[in-house]
Amino acid sequence: MNFDATKGGWISQSSWVEDCRPFLFHPVAFRKDFTLTGKPKKAELLVTGADKFALWLNGKLVGYGPGRSYKARKLYDEYDIKPFLKKGVNHFAVILLPSSGLNIIGTYNRMGFLLQAKIKTANGKTVEIFTDKSWKSRIAEWITADYRLVSLPVGQQLHSNAALEPLNWRMSTPDEKWKNANLLGPIDMPPWLKLEKRPVPVPLENKFIPDLVWQGRGSRKIISLEENFARRFNAEKLTGKNITPVPAEKTFTNKKDNVFCFDFGKTRFIRPKIIITKVSGSVRVELYYDIQLEGTPKASLGFNSEIEGNCDTCLVDKKGYTWELLFPRGLRFITVKITGFGKVKFKPDCKAVDYAYPEAASFETPEFFWQKVWNMAGENLRSSTTDVSVDCCSRENLLWVQDACVSQKAAFNTFGETKMWRHCLDLIAQGVDADGRPSAVVPSDIPSSLFCQQMHWVMSIFEYYLVTGDKTLLQSVDPAVYRYMKHCAEFITKDGLFVPPGHSWHWLDWAEVDKRPYSLPINGLLVLASDAAVNISKVTGNRELSRSAKITALRLRKAIPAFYDKKEKAFRSHIKPKSKLLLATERPSSATGEVAKSLTHNIHSNVLAARANCGSKEMQKAALKRGAKYLSDAPGPANYISFPFMEVLLAPLVEAGYVYETVNILKALCQPFIDINAPTFGERGWGKAGIYGTAHGWSGTLNTVIVERLIGLRPLKPGWKEFLFKPATGWNVDFKYSVITPYGIIVVKAEGGKRSITFPKGTVLKYGNKTFKGSGKNVILNNL
Repeated sequence: MNFDATKGGWISQSSWVEDCRPFLFHPVAFRKDFTLTGKPKKAELLVTGADKFALWLNGKLVGYGPGRSYKARKLYDEYDIKPFLKKGVNHFAVILLPSSGLNIIGTYNRMGFLLQAKIKTANGKTVEIFTDKSWKSRIAEWITADYRLVSLPVGQQLHSNAALEPLNWRMSTPDEKWKNANLLGPIDMPPWLKLEKRPVPVPLENKFIPDLVWQGRGSRKIISLEENFARRFNAEKLTGKNITPVPAEKTFTNKKDNVFCFDFGKTRFIRPKIIITKVSGSVRVELYYDIQLEGTPKASLGFNSEIEGNCDTCLVDKKGYTWELLFPRGLRFITVKITGFGKVKFKPDCKAVDYAYPEAASFETPEFFWQKVWNMAGENLRSSTTDVSVDCCSRENLLWVQDACVSQKAAFNTFGETKMWRHCLDLIAQGVDADGRPSAVVPSDIPSSLFCQQMHWVMSIFEYYLVTGDKTLLQSVDPAVYRYMKHCAEFITKDGLFVPPGHSWHWLDWAEVDKRPYSLPINGLLVLASDAAVNISKVTGNRELSRSAKITALRLRKAIPAFYDKKEKAFRSHIKPKSKLLLATERPSSATGEVAKSLTHNIHSNVLAARANCGSKEMQKAALKRGAKYLSDAPGPANYISFPFMEVLLAPLVEAGYVYETVNILKALCQPFIDINAPTFGERGWGKAGIYGTAHGWSGTLNTVIVERLIGLRPLKPGWKEFLFKPATGWNVDFKYSVITPYGIIVVKAEGGKRSITFPKGTVLKYGNKTFKGSGKNVILNNL
């Protein structure tokens, strides 16, 4: 089914005055009834909204969305609605929420809803339903959307009032308070110029029964919506205790205790639902979300500003009420607090929300450590994938450029997934403006540039192509890559080195890197990005991109040897400019602290210089030797290494034979989490491990290191037509790894000192100095 441009269009609320003021935080409700004279034989539906919608049919939730996208290329979802339909009168119901994003980390939208459905009945009739002015609309005054949340893309706090909600409004006949909807315009009206089907699967929902782990008492005072519920809750003195975990399968009551904390096992996306029964008096059910439980339950305050707090509430005065959150929340713990002096019975009926990663890759080993690392890294990826790949679901819920690049490469190695990788790379391209300024967070309205992360994006595009052989993505993003690379070239000085522009945040792995002009790590990254851009141009035929990227790489490779310190036999992290530079004021987020200024040499500078093939072979060899030494040193500012840079830094060291040092650093970073039985890895590398964490997706890159550098399996030609199997010397671990490539399945085994591989016909394997042609049969290779 495709959208029909001649049928209906975008609708909004009845009042054009309210339609012009969506940032007054007013949710909107829509209704539409229609009649079927026979049972449905086939029924399809296309739907999207701005900013977020939840759609019910005959009182049952069909879905919510849409997937995150830029306004000019709006995503829509397709549903089979046959199971929801019945003969006779059927009822559509919708809640539409306004935009919740700050423009620097989200997009502003006017409010709008669009739906088209085509239903074929058993008696041969076709019924078409589409949004037009016949739909009924009203302000959903029973929902107050409050912006006090950790960061706005997480969504608004939602405060519901059951007393104000029209009885059974999703199915009852709309009364006089419902007015005809406002038809805004056709399906391709601005700002929604183009509609595209969500290119990745809709996340799956499954019932999840958490454990009750804390129970006690707190204030029963019903506070005003003007207060910050979460901050007030955190300041409150609770009395209670941890209890032996009990599955939350029964009904709970506030007869004695009124605070109940439930554990969902790890940080993940959950859509809360509370079944409320036997209410006496005025009662508010309050939900507080957190990723940890240390002492008494708390609500996450994210970055701890005055306006933050993860919570939702529902004021109930009915005999029974089912309170269902419209959208998922990122959390590990939900604390249910009952306020008011009435009594209530309630039961959690929550859904876990998971992206449908396939089982197209697997890794098995009898070695406990490596199996545990693999499984935990996979859980981090699951926890951080929804409609896009996000940094962490519980705090920002943002698609940061580098996070998506490293985590989605890892998702291929872990699950055999590439759809989400492609989707994220494409969204990132849409965030490069007409002058080449990149946005570190997509989708967003204003570029919040992080040039070091965007360099990973260019590298990731070509990595994606090698894995998939998909030329269409390269052709689609080629103009954005060219604009970005050309923009980078504008900030290469007379000395032949790159200085990030004043509008850019110079991040680079949280490391203590000297970020003053000239800083080596970002120049090394730009060389790698330039090489990748040249490779992209060979596929797309963009001669201007090729020329620009080649010149940039040439200038940088000529200048970077000036960083080499002959006395130390290592690359410095910073050198002073020879020419006078006219620079904008240094951004506070890119400032260089005193510790970084005192670190004349570090791991990022040396390894990136070597990986970028800068300087002589002797210089590169010495740089890698220094990098390996840093891996063996005690943790400190000079050798800080975090998950997002793991593969970038460790790959050349493994290739140079520093396998022992690489394995040791992986164990040093991962073992503390394993020792305390944490379900996922935390956000950072060096640092204190905790049983609770943000489950940041970028730690999935651990699995990339295992597959590509320790197992040694990676593509050499697009789509795995030719690939390399180069096991790391000294990593004597028995394992079985399999992955489905565009040509078919590859299975690699190491057992008892012998290696074997099965790979498809039409492919070529490079192993040692030998070349093997695929036969689909198992090939025994040499002893370890």
